[in-house]
Amino acid sequence: MLLLSAFLTGTVVAPAVQAQDLGLRFEAGYTHDDNVTRGRRGSSDVLSDSVYSANVTKTFVRPLGNKFRLTAGLQGGGEKFVRFDGLTRLTYGGSLGLQYRPSGDFRAPTVTLFARWLADRYESNLRDGYRYALGFTVRQPVTDRIELSGTAQYNRRDGRSTVFDGSDWSLRLNADYSLFGRHTLYAGGEYRRGDAVSVSVPWLPMLDISKSRVQDDVFTEQSRIAYRFEADTVIATLGYNWPLGNRHSLDFAWRWIQTTPTSQSSLYSGTIEYRVNQLSAAYLLRF
Repeated sequence: MLLLSAFLTGTVVAPAVQAQDLGLRFEAGYTHDDNVTRGRRGSSDVLSDSVYSANVTKTFVRPLGNKFRLTAGLQGGGEKFVRFDGLTRLTYGGSLGLQYRPSGDFRAPTVTLFARWLADRYESNLRDGYRYALGFTVRQPVTDRIELSGTAQYNRRDGRSTVFDGSDWSLRLNADYSLFGRHTLYAGGEYRRGDAVSVSVPWLPMLDISKSRVQDDVFTEQSRIAYRFEADTVIATLGYNWPLGNRHSLDFAWRWIQTTPTSQSSLYSGTIEYRVNQLSAAYLLRF
């Protein structure tokens, strides 16, 4: 899940291996997600699953003078869930970016304005739809080993059901640290404010704070409702990229997510929130 959703949703992406002339990138990965329902912490609604993913991206680059360049990308891939097949999906889309670097000096920052679009085709009819993103990224070398980056982004989702519509704003900070040649440690933190979705058995406090709800068509072993609500989300990522050569590498990452509704229900004395841990391993290839 982490590899494909990161293209649009603001996940920290592993540092890429050295770019090649064809501008093609292939990713194949495995992720264990301990809360695919985004169920309330401590409840029986918390369900886990394993995900296999594959993705291919083609990038085009056109220089616009000495300081600007235009980038475009095409992407296609999919995710296969082992336990809850309704979450299995095919994804395709594209991106446009305008990059600016004021000089060739080592410490010169790179600023990128970008727009992205993805279509999702799930086994779940309710979740089919489109995702869009607009934002900008600033990358800043600090030393020959350390690079920092920051991204501000607006995300919009348009699902077949209004529960899976929604939007959010996010701010992300990343740090890459090179060691042992091309080996890289990376870490990131992200804050999001906007719509989130949680699936649970019918529960009045969730009904109280939700904007929209629908009978879920994936988690059907018992009656469950998908709820959309306004929330604050905090995401932390820690990863390690291990190069196997000039064109390919292995990547290992841990991602922690905590989402808390911006308003709590008066019908529940505790705090409604959910937490997620994702562990992933991936093979990356550029050619």
